[in-house]
Amino acid sequence: MNNELYHYLLRLDNSRHIVREFVRGLLAEGLNWTPELPAGADPMNPIGALVVHLDGA
Repeated sequence: MNNELYHYLLRLDNSRHIVREFVRGLLAEGLNWTPELPAGADPMNPIGALVVHLDGA
């Protein structure tokens, strides 16, 4: 593995660790938070989506 890729993967693992520790402290209600949206907008769950994508989905 080249040096640049190795350091990128280290930074990615560190970022995941930081997010994991932050999310670990949230209650289920916090993970299910959704912002107020204008009428007709698609509902979304930004915190839940970020957690799933940062976990490698």
